[in-house]
Formats: sequence, structure tokens, C-alpha cells
Amino acid sequence: MSKKMQYIKNIAIACLMLFCFDALRAIDASARSNTIVCNVNSCIITTLDIELRTKMINATNQAQHNPTHDIVKNILIDEAIISSEAKNHKIIAAESEILQAWESIAHANNITVKQLKNAMQESNIDINEMQKYMIAQILASKVFKIAASGNIKVTQEEIKHELDSIKDKKTKRSEEDIENQILQRKFAYFSSEYMKTLRTKYYIKCVK
Repeated sequence: MSKKMQYIKNIAIACLMLFCFDALRAIDASARSNTIVCNVNSCIITTLDIELRTKMINATNQAQHNPTHDIVKNILIDEAIISSEAKNHKIIAAESEILQAWESIAHANNITVKQLKNAMQESNIDINEMQKYMIAQILASKVFKIAASGNIKVTQEEIKHELDSIKDKKTKRSEEDIENQILQRKFAYFSSEYMKTLRTKYYIKCVK
């Protein structure tokens, strides 16, 4: 091999080594910026997951105050638990249900779904993260409804007490309306307590 060819070969090797070093450095930086935070029943939650959800919550004004790292982490832990519980019951979020969730938000803002997604992109809101949140809400609703089936009832005494407690007697409310209101309160309480039970059922390990 001529000296010129050997020189070119040495340069190529040096460039390749430099490229590999830069690539490894980039991978290391990426790994450090997306480290594992929790393992929930083999579902991994990373710092990037928390960052994306935090940005989404802040951008959509879902909280009056910016949520802390731990608050968002706990939200994602609960969603991972619900996902596992849904799989156990063979529960899924149908495409039609996801579309309905998008349409509901769009309708509330008097725009189309396409306009909603465009607005989200312009505001740097991750659309996939929003859809993950929607799916989690759909699954949670189904899981809680199955668990609550037959466990929540409203008595006539409760309805009567609610009617008697209405200060403005001119307000006309049917017994059905009162019953639905009581059911909603009971369902919310049941869901909260059931979630506490699920947290003890599944393997949860957090490193930070």
C-alpha cells in the first residue's frame, strides 16, 4: 500500500473513531436525559414521560398551579396501574371512543378536531401525549364501572335528605336528577378508594 493510500486510510479510521465517540456521547446524553423513574408492573416510567406530561398539563391549563415532579409521577403510576388492570379484564379503548374524546374537546372549543390538533402543534403540545391521557381516562372509567357494578346504590332516604337540603325551594329538581347526582358522588368516592386498593395490588418500584 502506498504512503498516500495509508494516509487516507488513517484519516478514515480517525474519522470513524471520532464519529463513534460522538455517537456514544450522544447516546449517553440521551440516556441521562431519559432515565427510568418507576417500574409499575413491568411498565416503565421515565423522566421524559414526566416531562411530556408536565408540559401537556401546563399548556392545557389542567391545573391552577404547575404540578410538581412527584404529582405528575403519581398520575403516570396510576395510569400504568389502570392499564394493567384493564388488560386483566380485557378492556380496551376503542378507536371510536378515542375519536369521541377528541371531538368532545373540539366541540367544547367550537372548532374541528383538525383545527384542535393544529392549535396543539402550534402551542408545542404533544398530540400523542394528549391521546395517551385520553386513553387512560377511557380505561379508568371502564375499570371503575366494572368494579362499582352492584356496589353503589341510592336509597329513597338519601334522595329525600338531598331534596330537603335544597335551600332554594323554588328550584325544581326531579328525583331522577337527585339520584344521578348522588350516584356521581358515590362513584367518585368509590373510584378513589378502589384506586388505593389497586396501588397495593401491583408491583411499584421508583428510583427517584
